[in-house]
Amino acid sequence: MKPVWRVTAAPRTGDDGDAAAARVASQLGLRQVRRGNQSLASLTRVHGAGGWLVVHPRTGLHAMTPEGTVWRWHPGLARTRVAARAANLPDPLLQALALPRTRPFRLLDANLGQGHDAMVAGDGGAEVVGLEVDPIVHAITTDGLARCDHPVLAAGAARVQTRLGDQAAVLAELADNSFDAVLFSPMYLEPEFHAEDLVPLRQVAAQGWPSEATFQHALRVAPLVVVKVEPNRHPPLPQVARWVGGRRRVAWAILASLPASLR
Repeated sequence: MKPVWRVTAAPRTGDDGDAAAARVASQLGLRQVRRGNQSLASLTRVHGAGGWLVVHPRTGLHAMTPEGTVWRWHPGLARTRVAARAANLPDPLLQALALPRTRPFRLLDANLGQGHDAMVAGDGGAEVVGLEVDPIVHAITTDGLARCDHPVLAAGAARVQTRLGDQAAVLAELADNSFDAVLFSPMYLEPEFHAEDLVPLRQVAAQGWPSEATFQHALRVAPLVVVKVEPNRHPPLPQVARWVGGRRRVAWAILASLPASLR
């Protein structure tokens, strides 16, 4: 059973906070609870267990997960990766995508999460549509990307358009060759390595592996499909053409419906 989520304002934001929370609650179809001077613990005792989406009229959204963890959008390793790229160091995702210099490149990120890979691809020149199935994750990431003004990340974040939707349903509906590539980065089912900034995301985000039909739709929608995995800790992949990355902590499997010479 999915947890109940409610929306409230950040403390000490008054009428502006309540108005901002009301707008977010309306957009997400969630119940708004007026904050007043109460703590989230007090609100939970009154209204029952669940998650809280907290709205600040100036600084945006953050959440208290049903497990009690505070979650704010964070750029994670995207900042390090983009800075490394600026220093002419290779990024394995960009190597896998092989972005062209002479034409636009459209990427569907089918597991947006916090948008880390999407920002790296955007910084590399891709126009990214980021697909996220969980409405809370989608709301927080959309807000975080829109507010991202870090000088290293702002350009990449601006090239990411978010969309709420289920990857299987969306890919099944898209026309052939709608994108140049599809990226899957499913939440690791049995993660070996611990990343502190991913703890609250893991508590909220959908966890699962694309079906065979979803992979086949992806190969119809784009000539190139890239899958981010933890090596040796993932379900079987269809028709891996090659691998990029050191294959230690993270590896990138490339599935291709066309050979590179014809893409």
